[in-house]
Amino acid sequence: MIHGIGGLEIYVQTLCKLLAEKGHEVHIICTPIRGMSDRRVNGVWMHPTRQPTILDHIYVLQNLSLLMFEVLAFIKFLRLNKRYNFHLVHIHGSGLFSFAISKKLGLHSKKFVYTEHGGTITAYEGLRKIKSSFIRRLLITFFYRFYAIPLTLFSLKYADAVIVTSMRTKNSTIHFFSVPRKKLFFIIDAASESVGHPCFSRVPIFLCIGRLVKLKNVEAIIKAFRYVNNIYPKAKLYIVGDGSERRNLETLTASLNLKNNIFFTGFIPANDLQHLYNSALAVLIPSLHEGVSNVLPEALSCGTPVIATRESGAEDVITDGKEGFVVDGENPQEFANKILWMLSNHGMVKKMIKQAYVRSHDFSWTKNVEYHIELYRKLLQ
Repeated sequence: MIHGIGGLEIYVQTLCKLLAEKGHEVHIICTPIRGMSDRRVNGVWMHPTRQPTILDHIYVLQNLSLLMFEVLAFIKFLRLNKRYNFHLVHIHGSGLFSFAISKKLGLHSKKFVYTEHGGTITAYEGLRKIKSSFIRRLLITFFYRFYAIPLTLFSLKYADAVIVTSMRTKNSTIHFFSVPRKKLFFIIDAASESVGHPCFSRVPIFLCIGRLVKLKNVEAIIKAFRYVNNIYPKAKLYIVGDGSERRNLETLTASLNLKNNIFFTGFIPANDLQHLYNSALAVLIPSLHEGVSNVLPEALSCGTPVIATRESGAEDVITDGKEGFVVDGENPQEFANKILWMLSNHGMVKKMIKQAYVRSHDFSWTKNVEYHIELYRKLLQ
C-alpha cells in the first residue's frame, strides 16, 4: 500500500517490479492515477483507490487525505483478497492502523510487514525544528503525542516484521514504540547502478532534489548560496521538484538577488535525472526529517559526492569527509563552508567521486531484493 508519488513511491514501485521479474505475483494498492483502473504495469498489478486528489494539494487537508486512503485502501484489500488470496502484505506508509485493528478484530490473519521509512517519530522531531506560530506548534504536538504516536504504538504490536531504513529510525522505533529487536530488520534503500561520473565544468553546478515542503528545508541551502555567491559568483544551484513551498522559495531567492544563480526546474522524472547527477559537483540534501533520503544512494551510484544533514540518514550511507559531508541542517553557514571547500579542492573532490561510486555498490537493488525475499520466506515458513 502506498500513498502519493515521490521518492518513497518510486522506491516501492521499483522493488515490486524487480520482485515480479523474479516470478512473484505482486499487487500495489495506491492513490488514484489519472486514466488508470486496475491493470498490470511492468508485471505488477496496480489497484488505484477512488478518492478526490484535490485534498493532496491543500496543506491543511493532507492528513484527511491520508486517513481517507487508509480506509479506502483497506476496503480494496478485503475485496481483492477474496479474489487473489494474498500470502503476505507489505505496508509502506499509510495503511498500518487499519491492518492492525482488523487483525486484532479477526477480520484477517495475513502476515504483514511494515517498513518504517522515517515516519511518525522523525516527522515529529523535524516539524518541531521548523519556525512556526505557537498555535501551529501546539497543534503539531497534540496531533503527534495524542494521535499519531499512540496509534503507531498500538499498530506495530500486530506487525509480524518491521523494516527500518536507518539506524536513527531503528533507535527511535525501539525507544518510542518498544518494538522487540527480533521483529526489526535493517534494509537500507537502494539505487540503480549508473554509468558516467561527474565532470568539472567551467560553471560549477550543485543539485538539490526533492519535494518542496517545509521538512525538506530547502530554504537552508538557498541561504547558504548567498555566502557562496559572494566568493564564487558563477556557481549555480538547480532545485528539482515541486511542492507547497515553491513560491516562498522563489520569493526568497529573488530577495537574496540569486535569480541568476538558483534555478527551479519543477518535477523531472527519475529516469531523466542521471545527466543532472553527472554534471553536479555535489548533491545537497538539507532535510530535517528522513529515514534515509532516496537521493543519497542515487547520487552515489553516479559517483556524485553529497553534502547532507544528519536528519537525512546520511550517517548510515556516507563517512563524513570521504564520500561527502554530514552537516547540521539548521546551520546554512555550515552548508556554505562545505560547498566552498568543494569549489576550492578539486583534487580532493576527484578522490571523493571515486569513493562515492565504490560505496554505492553496497546499495544495489540486487542485494535489496534478496533481503526482502529472504524476510518474506522466513515469515511464511
